Amino acid sequence: MTLVVVFIGNVAINAQLGGVLNKAKGMAKGAAENVARKQKEKADKKVKEVKDKATQKAIDKILGSAGRPDCPWTMDEKAGYNANDRSDPNNINTYLWSLENVSDEDVQALRDQMDARMKSDVKLLKAREEGLINSNNPLWNETMRAQVELKKWDTFYAAINQMLSIAISNVSVDNGGLKGVMEAQYLIHHNKGGGVGAFAVGHIGGDCKFVDLGGNGTFLDDEKLNHAKSAVERMKKIKILCYNLKGLYEETGYKIASERFPVLYNLASMYAGVVGAAIEKNTPENIERQPRPKAGSLHSSLKAKALAIAKEQNPNVSDVIIVSSSWDVKKKGAVITHRSVYGYYLVKDQHGTKCMRRAWTQDYQGNGKYGALRAGGVGVEADFYIK
Repeated sequence: MTLVVVFIGNVAINAQLGGVLNKAKGMAKGAAENVARKQKEKADKKVKEVKDKATQKAIDKILGSAGRPDCPWTMDEKAGYNANDRSDPNNINTYLWSLENVSDEDVQALRDQMDARMKSDVKLLKAREEGLINSNNPLWNETMRAQVELKKWDTFYAAINQMLSIAISNVSVDNGGLKGVMEAQYLIHHNKGGGVGAFAVGHIGGDCKFVDLGGNGTFLDDEKLNHAKSAVERMKKIKILCYNLKGLYEETGYKIASERFPVLYNLASMYAGVVGAAIEKNTPENIERQPRPKAGSLHSSLKAKALAIAKEQNPNVSDVIIVSSSWDVKKKGAVITHRSVYGYYLVKDQHGTKCMRRAWTQDYQGNGKYGALRAGGVGVEADFYIK
């Protein structure tokens, strides 16, 4: 029994010695690997330093002592343009449509940064075209990056161009000043009615007053007026972003992607000037009141049901007027689909009684019978106040 016990004890001791030896071997191996890793990191760092030094030397030769300026976020590869998504902070569209919340100083800083980087990109590409930068040059990858950045630069100003395309109807501008206003359109951006990114188009007459689609004088309530003020502020920021773009083109020789780009400053000035003037003249006295619409022969028989439907849609409706004297029967080919009558919702506010164009419809059920009266679709027609 004693021999057995001693034998087992020796086995345990040998196992412990083996574990210690293995651990020592592992520590030695780890130490060697650590030394090798540090040596490699040191070598890689030296290679990077040599490469960075060569790159900087090449940059200095092409770009001068100022070197490569920082890339603004609008020209970074992550920047994009999505007309419908205003939640992405890297979306150029998100930035442009919220410019009213950005200070003049910050907008100017971005413009300066974009100008510097754009000039740098153009110089690099010109150097490559002239054979000063080839695939073995450390600046070759920078020229590839410059191509991407200039496309982002184009995207940025194309997005601005899209913002202004609706505001150039029959308005003359010269170096940021208004020469004549026959009629103008303005764009009010808001987040109601059609979800995020919805907007409304309005009109301004030759006397720089807000008018409806029929050209009649109108008055913006506080909500729409605030949207219009925000639009003016955006245009003031656009002027900073677009000032003297023509001079920038002439300085760099960069090929203009759109002939309209050099006039963006004037368009923004027109927009801010015309809409700003209309805001100053926005008073209830501008409202042009029209005669009360006359009821048609179907008014009396349909009024009660039509009014109930109207109040379901808008609790502020005080009355309705049906102007139709006969049903407007609609067909798909030779088959009747529905019939409609037309009229107005009447809504009272602090300025009087407003008429809102509406329709009521009955779906055809066959055998000369129609279903219950319901709200129908209407085309675009301006609301108006009655005398």
